[in-house]
Amino acid sequence: MDDDTIAARAGAALLNSARVLNAWSMILALSGILTLCLRPVTAIAALLFTLSLSAAALQLYHALRCRFDGAVFQTLGGASEHYARFDRWLATLQLRATPAAERSIAERVRGASRLLRRQMLSLVVQALLLGAGVAALVAGPV
Repeated sequence: MDDDTIAARAGAALLNSARVLNAWSMILALSGILTLCLRPVTAIAALLFTLSLSAAALQLYHALRCRFDGAVFQTLGGASEHYARFDRWLATLQLRATPAAERSIAERVRGASRLLRRQMLSLVVQALLLGAGVAALVAGPV
């Protein structure tokens, strides 16, 4: 097995963890929605819950991108020529402005891991905003 195949498989495995992060985010989002729907909240708490849901939407975007990239790594493996054809296909569908300059598999995995870090950051921001909303709810009207 060559280095590119190992990098592609490792990237796919790494990006598979996006599923767990997304599951936690959806649990937090559901609890925020239920809180907003089932009990009266202050304006500040409502704002914080809404911002938390916005962070959940951003997290979901990154989760979908991670899932897509992981599937690409899993499917295309370590064959560089497949990625060049894939880039041309994305450009044909206008999902990419122009085919990017040739990138190595390792560079592609690094780029995809940045998406995973952004997903994690979105989840952390979501949790902090939800926690602040709960704190504002407990504190009551100011």
